[in-house]
Formats: sequence, C-alpha cells, structure tokens
Amino acid sequence: MPSEPWLVGGDFNAVIDASEVCGQSGDIRLAADEFRDCLRVTGLTTLPLQGEWFTWHNCSSDSRSLWKRLDRLLANDWWFDRWPNSAYLSLNARTSDHSPIVLRGDVV
Repeated sequence: MPSEPWLVGGDFNAVIDASEVCGQSGDIRLAADEFRDCLRVTGLTTLPLQGEWFTWHNCSSDSRSLWKRLDRLLANDWWFDRWPNSAYLSLNARTSDHSPIVLRGDVV
C-alpha cells in the first residue's frame, strides 16, 4: 500500500451496488462484488459526491432508459488525512453520455 496520498478518478464502468443504477441493467451483482473487492484490497474509498447522483446515461428516452453512477474519484486514507474536506462534483452532461466530474475542496 502506498504511504502517500493517492487520488484515482475516471469511468470505472462498474457500480458498487443497486442504488447506483436506475433502469433495467441486468444482473450487476458479480461486477459490483468484484469492484467492492478491488476497493477493499486497494484501500480506496469514494470521495463524497455533490451534484448529479448518476454520471452516465445511455441516451435513450424510452423504456430502455438507463442511468448509472460509473464515474467517480477514489482516494486512500492518506488523502483523506491530508484533505478531509475534499469531494467531487458531478455536473450536467451536455455533450456526452458521461457527466463531467470536478474535484472540490482545499486541494492543491
């Protein structure tokens, strides 16, 4: 494990649990279990989210509409010790199926 602050962000193409899905997505349990295991092994935790809960949409406007929280910022304990008030903001997606995410807080 690193002994310095780590911040990892992006589209992980996985959800942590069913609360991060809206719409028909099939069975997410295996992928969610694997993602949670990865977070546990690496010691990474999702930063608090501000703004839009879902960060991806399949751009369908009918009954196949699907929303997921795929994009996030993850940090280790060293990060939270140094920047305890850090969070990330999920903005409205205007030109992409993903919402842009922005790091917030007193981070240098």
